[in-house]
Amino acid sequence: MDLPNVYLREDVVERFARMLRYDGAALDQVAADLQQQAVARGQRTLSLLDVGIGDGGFTVPVLAYLERTGVLDYHLNCLDVSPHMLSALEAALSAHSIPGSRVKLLLQDARQGLGEHGGASIYDAAIVTFVLQYVEKWRGVMDDVVRALKDGGILLQAEIAGEMKLVDGMFDTDSSPEFKSFWREYFRLRSEFCEFNPPIRVSDLSLVRQYIEHERCLEPLMSRVFLWDRKVKWLEMCNWIQWGPVSSLGSGLDGGQMAVLADRMRAWVAARFSGADPDYTMRWGFEITWHRKCRHGKVE
Repeated sequence: MDLPNVYLREDVVERFARMLRYDGAALDQVAADLQQQAVARGQRTLSLLDVGIGDGGFTVPVLAYLERTGVLDYHLNCLDVSPHMLSALEAALSAHSIPGSRVKLLLQDARQGLGEHGGASIYDAAIVTFVLQYVEKWRGVMDDVVRALKDGGILLQAEIAGEMKLVDGMFDTDSSPEFKSFWREYFRLRSEFCEFNPPIRVSDLSLVRQYIEHERCLEPLMSRVFLWDRKVKWLEMCNWIQWGPVSSLGSGLDGGQMAVLADRMRAWVAARFSGADPDYTMRWGFEITWHRKCRHGKVE
């Protein structure tokens, strides 16, 4: 079963904008790597696809870098299932001075295909970040993306790194005892409702990599891990549990169960910190993996 997409709600989209922001220097490096790959292939233009772009928190800073440097004549086709996310995306594009002529937005559920943005051998690069966790039949989405890439085209994907891996129950992660205690309690309480077994985890895309490398013949190019510090409030993490902006958290739960779990974790925070809500400096980030479409890739 596909995960319910919380981003169809306007209030959740607004909370997402406050909760999850990526490091600008990290995204500048992603953009620089992308630009360098294109220049090395002798390109002067760059056609991009983003599936499940959301509010553009990942991709808009990449476009801003390309706009500042002016090395490539770029264009982005992007899609998302949430009209509220696309509204937030439009605002982000304007705030970063990205010309509207360079971006074409499409309200489209990727589970139903890429719509007018789909086809064969169209794009130099495709970005698919933090969206497959919502889709049970994610292989079909990846088939569409691979088909749309040109021979030699690049696929960029991201997975959560650092302490945020604890939201997936990855307790071998380097973190403070206190932060681990919070998430251990969460998973203990969560087990009363259902087993935590998301089809794809935000911190582990190994199934996706295995599929695209062995079934779709994409070759791995490189990976980079970016980490940064961010101060969060403990009660803010309870809001993550309630609203599920990190999508693995919502796996197997309905809205009522997520609300109950959030309230119980708020009670844990209150007891732990005697009613206070101190800051916690969290070390988190993402790992970017790069794949190239081979000429013999299976895209039929």
